[in-house]
Amino acid sequence: MKGVYVLIIETKRTVRFQKRSGDETVFEPGEWVYIGSAMGSGSTSIENRLRRHFRKDKTNYWHIDYLINAATKIKEAIWAESKKSAECDLALSIANHIGFEVGPRGFGASDCQRGCFTHIYLYIGEEQLLEIMMTIFRRLNLHPHITWNGQIS
Repeated sequence: MKGVYVLIIETKRTVRFQKRSGDETVFEPGEWVYIGSAMGSGSTSIENRLRRHFRKDKTNYWHIDYLINAATKIKEAIWAESKKSAECDLALSIANHIGFEVGPRGFGASDCQRGCFTHIYLYIGEEQLLEIMMTIFRRLNLHPHITWNGQIS
């Protein structure tokens, strides 16, 4: 199945790691929202992407792997089927919402075709983050689902 997803990631302490480029990336404690897409089949299907993100035993390959493996917790994933890529639309909607701060430049967006600054945001709002994400998905005509363990039924 093809689609788009958001990981809600909780960091309880400052997380630092070096990207392959040698640049240090820093994440302050809080709830981070990472936007990803799964527009392929096999290992790049939405089922397998989410399953991989929730796995503890994986090699760091993508930017998000470094963050997830650095003593953080995925609280939940919101996902939706989509025949066209909606990753940048979702990132732009989140960027334009008052409750979010922009994350590190290029994070999750190094291969972005539309030139997004980043695909990760720190939530600084006071409302229920999960409800905000569900609303953003619906405004983009995406039908959101939630998983807490990476399994799609």
